[in-house]
Amino acid sequence: MRRNKIVFLIGKVVEHRFEEMEIKDLKELVAYLTVATDLKAFGGHHRVMVIGRRKVAEVKAAVQVNGGEPPEVAVQGYLAGGMVVAERVIFLVNSEARAWLARMVQEMELR
Repeated sequence: MRRNKIVFLIGKVVEHRFEEMEIKDLKELVAYLTVATDLKAFGGHHRVMVIGRRKVAEVKAAVQVNGGEPPEVAVQGYLAGGMVVAERVIFLVNSEARAWLARMVQEMELR
């Protein structure tokens, strides 16, 4: 974690997109999220980058589980160039949704 640039966010994922990025000669899956912690006018929309196949698989599953409603999320990371780089992403869901998410992530990892 980066010293003095630590960020903790709790909010809702209001936008998301996925793409592949080349990092150190390896193709890595990346998720770009907008996490709303307050109204946009008050500076409450934050850009978050999630790197890594497992973390991105969890993000993909979580945005599907709520049936179109923005999932609630807690993000721990650091600030880098105006964007939060997520080191930890925790989706706040009920136990039924958590079990479904675990199955979805396992299926995505097997592909």
